[in-house]
Amino acid sequence: MSVQTLVPARFSCLMLHLVATSAIFHTRGTLLSVTIDPRDTASQQYAVYQNNETTLFVLLAVSYICFAIELAGFASGLTLHQIGLHLCCTVLHLAGLACVLAMVLNVWTAEAYKFIFGFFVLVPALMDSSVVFFHMIVRGKILEFMEIRLYEVLKIGTLYTKAQASFPRATCVTQGCLLSVLGDALSQEIYRRAEPQEPGEPNFKFSKKRFLIAGAAGCVFDGFVIPTWYGLLHGLVPGHTRFRGLVMTAIDLCILSTCGNLANMMLCNLLGSGSLQKACANMMLRNLLGSGSLQKAWRETRAKVLGVILLDLRLFPAYDIIVFSFVPKHVQALCTAFVCCLWNCYLSSVTAASARTERLAAAATGV
Repeated sequence: MSVQTLVPARFSCLMLHLVATSAIFHTRGTLLSVTIDPRDTASQQYAVYQNNETTLFVLLAVSYICFAIELAGFASGLTLHQIGLHLCCTVLHLAGLACVLAMVLNVWTAEAYKFIFGFFVLVPALMDSSVVFFHMIVRGKILEFMEIRLYEVLKIGTLYTKAQASFPRATCVTQGCLLSVLGDALSQEIYRRAEPQEPGEPNFKFSKKRFLIAGAAGCVFDGFVIPTWYGLLHGLVPGHTRFRGLVMTAIDLCILSTCGNLANMMLCNLLGSGSLQKACANMMLRNLLGSGSLQKAWRETRAKVLGVILLDLRLFPAYDIIVFSFVPKHVQALCTAFVCCLWNCYLSSVTAASARTERLAAAATGV
């Protein structure tokens, strides 16, 4: 992994992220209308719509400023040899691109862009501008000390590239485990926010059992299955093949998705009736971990899985094309593990929202 491969990958992901962000303008009406409560009066709905529209426009305007800052950093050449910076920005922009695509597909509301902007737009711009700033305006001991600290942080990316080259399997297993545990921690936090604490109830504590399950799943899926499968794909499709990204995406959808769906259908035949896609098993596992009841988990999964399947089929083919076409193969497993972490958080938010709606409906019926 070198600058020659990471720089084009970062630039491609940055430009695709910028183009996808522009698409939000064309779907802003739908995104903003979802945030309106139909029980409010017309004046209240109008006020909420105007407020959310103003917030979205401001965030989009600042996003373009951040993109311009990164492009200026490219043009200056001051960040050209920062491998750690290129690696971090590539992963963040690719994850941000996946999240923006989810917004454009009318799955997330305009409120979600606040988090997308904070994590996947602002952070890369701050990292890039910090490197340029310390290159051009370093004066005195304090700034020199801050510059040293900044480069020590960026060295993490360089160390990762060296570890990926020397110990690829161990690196994939480690990153898969850590990102899966991180995703499960965020998922548990989503459940906690969706379930208000009752008076006298003990304080919320993270479940170590769930961390162990998530870590083991990350080691197997992100550490072994995905890197092995990506390696086979790169061996099956030579580098000189025309439309290589499309070919690899088609093979990935036909083989990996088919095998995954077959395994999930067999699992569903053991648990009940119906055939579900890849997302069904993930949602079922999270519903089961959250509720502890197999019957309840099955009911909640069937109620919400259709929307998740549709998103899965619309979102991940586009993600695969981008990854196979623009991202270096040594970084693809890391990007997929990071996006899977975000995807699991989305699944948890869906199941938590379903549980909250069911609880409110039961409370209203009881009244």
